[in-house]
Amino acid sequence: MLFRTAIDIESTLRGVMEIKGNEVEVVDADRLREACIDRLVYNAIFHESEEFRYFLQWLIREVAAKLVVYPTSIQGLHEAAVLGVAPVFTAPALSLHALSYDVARACFRAARETGAGAFSFGYTDEVSGYGFQPPAEYATCILAAAIREGYQRAVFLQSDHIRIGRASYQVSRDDEIDRLKERIEEAITAGFFNIDLDTSSLADFSRPSFPEQHQQSGRGCAELVAFIREIEPEELSVDIGAEIKAMGDGNLTADQFRAFMESFYVQLNLPGGKKDLSKIVVLVGEADVDLDLVRDLGEIARREYGLSLAVRTGITPIPETLFPQFPGNNVSELHLVAPFEDLIFDHEAFPAELKKDIYRWIDSEWPVERQAGVSDEAFYRATRKRALLPFKQALWDLPQEKRDRIMADVQGKAVSYFDTLKASNTTGLVRDTVDIERVGLPAPVSGYSHTAEITFKTLVDRMGGIRPITVGPL
Repeated sequence: MLFRTAIDIESTLRGVMEIKGNEVEVVDADRLREACIDRLVYNAIFHESEEFRYFLQWLIREVAAKLVVYPTSIQGLHEAAVLGVAPVFTAPALSLHALSYDVARACFRAARETGAGAFSFGYTDEVSGYGFQPPAEYATCILAAAIREGYQRAVFLQSDHIRIGRASYQVSRDDEIDRLKERIEEAITAGFFNIDLDTSSLADFSRPSFPEQHQQSGRGCAELVAFIREIEPEELSVDIGAEIKAMGDGNLTADQFRAFMESFYVQLNLPGGKKDLSKIVVLVGEADVDLDLVRDLGEIARREYGLSLAVRTGITPIPETLFPQFPGNNVSELHLVAPFEDLIFDHEAFPAELKKDIYRWIDSEWPVERQAGVSDEAFYRATRKRALLPFKQALWDLPQEKRDRIMADVQGKAVSYFDTLKASNTTGLVRDTVDIERVGLPAPVSGYSHTAEITFKTLVDRMGGIRPITVGPL
């Protein structure tokens, strides 16, 4: 599936699209979906030329926009929920680790089946670290999946849990803040217009009062919010969440919540007319989710600060039996980290030999993570995410028949999430509450000085082009 020659590329794109200057025109959308986009996204991820990968990532983003697939901010939807003018729902934030493109396709099919529009695709440090997916690559997978499935209008890409490092902050506050600003700018440039900040590690619970305990975390959050508002596209307002940490391993209390908000607003400095936060993100205990507390925090967020409430969990997932109770308890968003990973790896269609290869690699590379008394099954389940980088192409290269069987069950699981969280039948709600604008981002990609057309021809020529390449109608 990799492009090897100029003729190879030309034969794939001819009659499908035109590239003129920095503009892309889709000539045959059906053929693009059925015979072209799979190969484009595969090369955008795995082609040996870094420049060519970047170019294809830009190309997919532009093609998506031409087909009315726009990355945008979910803020309007949360505002409608806060004002009480929207039906009760909880939007799942689905963080995709393995097989991002195929899983996103399954999610879009599930959305079409259920009429779901209130959901997002989350991006976490684990996606970047274990799966080696920079934000632009992850966004490419999601947008290409939308193109492939004929999904149109709003796509919500969310950068979850941009977390400040306490140790690094103590060594050099400025360096750590600058590091996070770079991450934020990279995410926004890639089309992530929903960002959750976590400065909770700066909370100092040795201080005597709640306001003092949250002073530094509020300050860090305020600085990053101001930075986002400074660099966000003019066409939209980025949806921003702030995570608040409770003392020890306990649940956040109302007094701690108010103390953080007080510290945050005292130190926030924004130009007139700019929004601040959109939601508060609460980490709940995995063993015993206190729904009464969650409901109360959501009510405080809505009534006192005009914010919605998002919930996420730590290492242990929240029991799915609780999902139906979240919409009625003021939870507007639920973060699901790697919700399909176990389903994929444990599926009967997943090749046994590939799984053995993965587990042998884990035994060789990560023996230090094996703890006494832990079964092989538990050990591999906890560590196999580390194999997502070295085995990424092997996963993408699974036989189509096996991937189809796995993804049928992924689609079923996504349908279940949409139904139980009442995100089904929200397409109209999203249409009525979310402003969809095409946002201008660097073209063809950051770092190129020529037009997309010249860049493309130059890259193709390096691959052995023997005549000018004209990508256009037959």
